[in-house]
Amino acid sequence: MADHDHPTDERAHFDQAAQTWDDPAKLARARAAADLLARELPLGGDQRVLDVGGGTGAMSLALADRVASVTVSDASPGMVAVAEQRIAEAGLGDRVEARQLDLLTESLPLSSYDGAWSMLAFHHVPDVPLLLTRLREAVRPGGFLAVIELDHDPEGAFHEHRPDFGGHDGFTRHGFAHDMAAAGFVDVRIVEGGTVHRGDDAESREFAMFLAVATVPAAADPADPTQ
Repeated sequence: MADHDHPTDERAHFDQAAQTWDDPAKLARARAAADLLARELPLGGDQRVLDVGGGTGAMSLALADRVASVTVSDASPGMVAVAEQRIAEAGLGDRVEARQLDLLTESLPLSSYDGAWSMLAFHHVPDVPLLLTRLREAVRPGGFLAVIELDHDPEGAFHEHRPDFGGHDGFTRHGFAHDMAAAGFVDVRIVEGGTVHRGDDAESREFAMFLAVATVPAAADPADPTQ
């Protein structure tokens, strides 16, 4: 979760939902997303990773054995509290931490992480270009950003149960790739990200997702005049 045009209301929504957030469907989605990232990213076991809008941390917990450490960040204190509980229950406090963080109002030290990932958080963010810029700064040169997001939903059907929702109704793949490149990322690529279901069994709808992967450009070599 991350903020949108009404950050206090949005945080309150996720704070209230945090204790019951991890239903079977969301946990299965987190495992599927973790499998996708494990296939698509060069995870060598030594990376420090930031999970952006990581909620209760389910996806990062599923990937914890593939990296050196993960910071599960979220703007909702309720989500962070549940993430801390889940991390303790999993016995992974030595390499996974939870932190309340809003990258639209806070910045991280340059090159703090080797990579960052996120699932279904960017559509809650009012200023996606700013968030992408902050992440490009926080990830070291040569590091990665991987974002799983909703395909463009022009009818707003995914959030029709939330009349107060003020975020993005998904993204076009071309538009999201353009925003990543504009923020300074290179080697941007888009692959299928699976689907997410919304609604009960009788009226369940399926929404497509994509995975956008990009790299922070390597630092220029001052001894190389061509760079």
